[in-house]
Amino acid sequence: MTMRVSIKDQYIDKFENFISTLPSDAVEVDTIDDNTISFEQAQLKVQKAINNISNNQGLDLDIAFEKVANC
Repeated sequence: MTMRVSIKDQYIDKFENFISTLPSDAVEVDTIDDNTISFEQAQLKVQKAINNISNNQGLDLDIAFEKVANC
């Protein structure tokens, strides 16, 4: 079974201590990149970018593509 569990920073040590009490093959922990955003956050960013097109605001297209390519 796969689960996603979010742990508040203040409880990470307690969580790690708890996990260490389980058999070594019982749990596999993978960290997830904190730079990920939810679909809703992405949707808001795109909408904001679209709304600013008519205001001639934002990055030059070449710079935007360069930033995306370097991620």
